[in-house]
Amino acid sequence: MHATAVIPATFISVEVGASTSGKSASILLLLPGDYWMTATVAEVQLIRHNYQQAANLYEEAVAIAPEETGSHKSTWKQAQLLMDKLETPANDRAQIAKAFAHLE
Repeated sequence: MHATAVIPATFISVEVGASTSGKSASILLLLPGDYWMTATVAEVQLIRHNYQQAANLYEEAVAIAPEETGSHKSTWKQAQLLMDKLETPANDRAQIAKAFAHLE
């Protein structure tokens, strides 16, 4: 019997700007267990005010690399700065903060 490793993966559609025709393009990203890619896409969703999707992706990023608390701290600090700038509502901030509760 062979052991099989399971690598978390997320498919996500990200809208990327508008062309000169006024139409936006979307790309589909596969995030095969990469902490920084997942955290970066979470950040994109946060900037786009897709707070629930951002919260889910931050949780997934932490789950991908549970021992990398230094990375988690860096990501959480950046998320806080963005939420301050974006004036993210308190209930959405709380959802995102759950991913980083282990840092307290």
